[in-house]
Amino acid sequence: MDVGIEQDTKRRKLNPETTRRTSTLGAMLRSIELTPLESILQRVLLDVSASTDKKPELRFAGGWVRDKLRGEQSSDIDVAISSMTGLEFAHQMKDYLNQPGILSKYKLASDEDVIGKSSILGSINKIGANPEKSKHLETVTTKMLGLDIDLVNLRKETYTDDSRNPQMEFGSPEEDALRRDATVNALFYNLQTSAIEDFTTLGLHDLEHKIIRTPLQPYWTFKDDPLRVLRLIRFASRFGYEIDQKAEQAIGDDSIKAGLRAKVSRERIWKELGKMLQGPDPYRALCLIDRLGLYNTIFINPEQSDFDIANTDTWKRSYGGAHDLIECDSGTYTEADKPQAIVKGVLVRGAEEAYLTWLLAALVPWARFRSDPSSAPGKKVPLPVVVTIVREGLKADNKVLRIVQGAVANTSEISALKEAVAQGQVEGRKMNMGPPRDVLGMAVRRWGRDWRLHVMLALLLEIGNVQDTAVGRKRVFDGFAAFLSHLRDLHLLDAHALKPIVDGKQIGNALAAKDGPWLKSALDIVMAWQLRHPDHTRPGDAIAEVLRRKHELDIR
Repeated sequence: MDVGIEQDTKRRKLNPETTRRTSTLGAMLRSIELTPLESILQRVLLDVSASTDKKPELRFAGGWVRDKLRGEQSSDIDVAISSMTGLEFAHQMKDYLNQPGILSKYKLASDEDVIGKSSILGSINKIGANPEKSKHLETVTTKMLGLDIDLVNLRKETYTDDSRNPQMEFGSPEEDALRRDATVNALFYNLQTSAIEDFTTLGLHDLEHKIIRTPLQPYWTFKDDPLRVLRLIRFASRFGYEIDQKAEQAIGDDSIKAGLRAKVSRERIWKELGKMLQGPDPYRALCLIDRLGLYNTIFINPEQSDFDIANTDTWKRSYGGAHDLIECDSGTYTEADKPQAIVKGVLVRGAEEAYLTWLLAALVPWARFRSDPSSAPGKKVPLPVVVTIVREGLKADNKVLRIVQGAVANTSEISALKEAVAQGQVEGRKMNMGPPRDVLGMAVRRWGRDWRLHVMLALLLEIGNVQDTAVGRKRVFDGFAAFLSHLRDLHLLDAHALKPIVDGKQIGNALAAKDGPWLKSALDIVMAWQLRHPDHTRPGDAIAEVLRRKHELDIR
């Protein structure tokens, strides 16, 4: 364990900063202005509470409070309940809203007056706790007034010496606040008093000073739920905040890293990673993962008992290159940035391709990792390590898996064709035609619909391999800009979607042959001919080319 991180196996102590300092902002109790729908929701919830025997105190909690104080709107509200479970309160709320004429009390003549098409209260869904996967809370979710509502009782966590999983009990507002991942996420808005409550005494201070810190000692916060490590990184990158130094020290502890590898489901890690890479500053998220030494904790093959280690020494060059590319304005750029603008204009056409660019940048250390390709006779060639990482270590969806597998398979050919095109240009002047149009077009067709992302991975790999960062990076961008400009000039950017002007039935009739494996080769001949003769549209000319090269087809 790192020096300065106290191990206390029996108690979870407060973060020392919490006991040393009183937030000057906490006493100010800033006000929050509710939207009309939020005001109706507050009234409804308070009336539901008043109609029950227990009459629980109600609070909006966590991210909604944080976002409102930051001047942002949020449609996702956590409701913390003092003396009832979320499920109990949800059923009470359903019974209350089912009373005849109840909507008129809130000046709502019908559900449509609220949000158009949705009901005032949606279905009630219970999500159970799963402590073995670091999901300690049972929650109830529903949709109300068009807002996404989570209902949960205030919690207290009790630990035993021989278990890292807490026993969840009803708790006080302070106990609930102190068990949360970060002080800025531990603020409450009391529905009865309309006051902001900062039971950690640091939430408002940290929000003002842009600090991410844990309410309790960070080591135990992460030990109890290692996923909080990634959540803190996500919040720091999302808001541009700094992670508290003691939290960073705890993140570097080997036992915390081991817990993140073993205790948290890979699906939850994939979800957090996706939020980082689709957030406002993926570059900073990857910088933090890199600097805090978490790469080989996050990107692993969980089926291996002895983990392979990816080399991340030059990884920053790749995700730094992705940053330069994504941040380049394709509309207004300097002459020095022209290559990046050209590349971005072709490869990054929207938010989805930007996110996948960041994901590919994150995978570069494993994408260049080469395992032994040999296999025993009769055995399949093993998948590239990066594909296994994506499939097993991240549990990514099939689309991402398809993109990564294709990109890894095609990077060598992409780089070779890029070099062939670049060699035909000197100081931006085309000196020869380079590879023929049909060669390039057929390559794009082989790469398929994801070819832009395949090219992106090839680019990021090359940037990571350059020795002289400034000069080498420029050379890589220049080369790929020339390659993509050449594809654009030849009208090949959509070659993967080009349809043949004759179909298999026409070819079969012309050759008087039955369908068979030869037909694919025949259609490739047609497509290559089309690419060589983009202005020819007569099917007979394409069939004539197939007849001329009939000897190349294995027709049986």
